[in-house]
Amino acid sequence: MRLSLTLILLVALFSGCKKDSDSSPCAREMRSFFEDDLKCDTGGDYEYTANLAKGEYKGATVYFISATVCMDCLVASPTHGYTCEKEKIEFDDFRDVKNIKQVFDSCSKQYLD
Repeated sequence: MRLSLTLILLVALFSGCKKDSDSSPCAREMRSFFEDDLKCDTGGDYEYTANLAKGEYKGATVYFISATVCMDCLVASPTHGYTCEKEKIEFDDFRDVKNIKQVFDSCSKQYLD
């Protein structure tokens, strides 16, 4: 009985973890491509995080850095993104990027896609 309960708890504990291998090959490649831009700074007077995100722009899936900062700080929208083939796509208007989803969280080091 004790062994069964232990096994059930272990399965429940590890089934919620998402490993890098669970993410798409493109997401892993884009994380490496943007590695120098991914940041997590939550200490000090302000908070700044730069996470990997993706969206749809003019029929293409594009990956870009999505930055969040403190409420008093100004951050411009991304001006470009990259396809999985590393083709740079300039955004005419970031509001045209649809279905935006966070792919990688720089603070938790977890893939979300």
